[in-house]
Amino acid sequence: MKIGKILLLSAAIFTISAGLLIVGLSWALSEFFFSNCQSLASGVSVETCNEIASYKLDQGALFAAVFGISVSSVSAIALIVTIYFTSRATEAAVRAADSAERSIEISREIVTIQLRPYVVGHDINLVWSPNDCGEVQARYLQIVWENVGETPAINVLATVNFTIIEGELPEDFHFPGREKNNSAGSIGKSKSVTSSTALIDLDQMQKVLEGDKILHLWGYVEYSGTNSSKRYRTELYSTVNFWNAKSVYDINLKHGSTIKEVFNGMDDYCSFPIN
Repeated sequence: MKIGKILLLSAAIFTISAGLLIVGLSWALSEFFFSNCQSLASGVSVETCNEIASYKLDQGALFAAVFGISVSSVSAIALIVTIYFTSRATEAAVRAADSAERSIEISREIVTIQLRPYVVGHDINLVWSPNDCGEVQARYLQIVWENVGETPAINVLATVNFTIIEGELPEDFHFPGREKNNSAGSIGKSKSVTSSTALIDLDQMQKVLEGDKILHLWGYVEYSGTNSSKRYRTELYSTVNFWNAKSVYDINLKHGSTIKEVFNGMDDYCSFPIN
């Protein structure tokens, strides 16, 4: 707004200066002709009248020259001011265009964040299979992966594994995957899939129940969104304990889990981020 007013003021100064220049030249010419006619009317000789007219013309020319230089100077200053503020206006327009482009990028990023899928480790299940007599024959664990985002997750790749040892995992423990990953395909909005471990050795599981060993369970899921080629990743690591029974063969056996600090994150906060 201020730059526009200054540009209008500069244009006005330039126009007024041009008008004053024309007026000055007109005055000089009229002074010559008026003096000449006045001299002839008063009975002065032609030679004297011409000398007076020549003198007047020289004065008028000098005045016109000085006046023209002054007006030209003012016009030049007005032109310089106009060019300066025009460049300022151009720079402001460029900055406004850059800001608009950045706003579009931010809006696009916000939409991507809001509409992308988010697959998380929703639950851990303890599953058992019976023998012909209906007794516990085998047990295994499942991680339930749920899409809590607004759009489907596609090209989903999920895996889960476990180990049973005495105590905690060493700090330099490398979280391996299974020999063959479980592919879950796609997960719709508010839908879930499961990744299952191999069968658990029941003797080792009994030692976990008795508190002699700890079962460490981990897994991860990788997936894409429908509107982006970017891959996302979620990691989960937990210890699992068993209770409510004295034997792992008891169908009333229950389990609980404790989320650990390492190997738990999403996307850039994963221990092994994709990007």
